[in-house]
Amino acid sequence: MQGSFKIDGIKCNSCGVLIKDALIDAGVTDCNINVERKTIVFDFDKEKIKLSKIKEVIEKEGFGVR
Repeated sequence: MQGSFKIDGIKCNSCGVLIKDALIDAGVTDCNINVERKTIVFDFDKEKIKLSKIKEVIEKEGFGVR
């Protein structure tokens, strides 16, 4: 399944790597972050991780999610 969010507070590629690593560790299978557009598109198995958990992981890293 695929999902996407807008990310508030992301300013550089290092921020993107931080978010991507945390999401992969949490069970997201793949993600693509566009720092300029402040967006993330990700693939996940809804049986293994829920959207609410993905949002929580991003927020735990210090970023807003909409």
